[in-house]
Amino acid sequence: MNTQVDAPRQLSDISRLKLILPSEIHELRRIIDRVYRERGIALQPELELDSLNAVKAVIADKTTQYATILPHSSVTRELAGHVLSAYAIADSAMVRTIAVVRPQGGSPRKVVLTALIDEVRRQAGRIKRSMGSADVVLLGQG
Repeated sequence: MNTQVDAPRQLSDISRLKLILPSEIHELRRIIDRVYRERGIALQPELELDSLNAVKAVIADKTTQYATILPHSSVTRELAGHVLSAYAIADSAMVRTIAVVRPQGGSPRKVVLTALIDEVRRQAGRIKRSMGSADVVLLGQG
């Protein structure tokens, strides 16, 4: 499955695109806004949509010329199918931290949980390596 991400783009270049972003209730949007604010770059999305499927449908329509910023893992199928293309974002602060949450203390399931956590770490590392230095990517039409 080819989910390659093209060369990184600068935040200032991305801010000039017709962007669809999630509303400010979403953690991803708060990360995006924080990084742009820290860099002193104005960011005015043209549209706010909270539905991932709706965002992907609008982006896939080449007549709209919209772009968005999403986690790479949320569009791997579309990248593999050449429906969308992606560019890494050239800013190491544009990351989202995720965690596996499990019960505290030992249990018979500990072996299974440990294996699951190890696999999540391996897959996250694989995705991160395939994306370059950014954990969030900019999407556009394929």
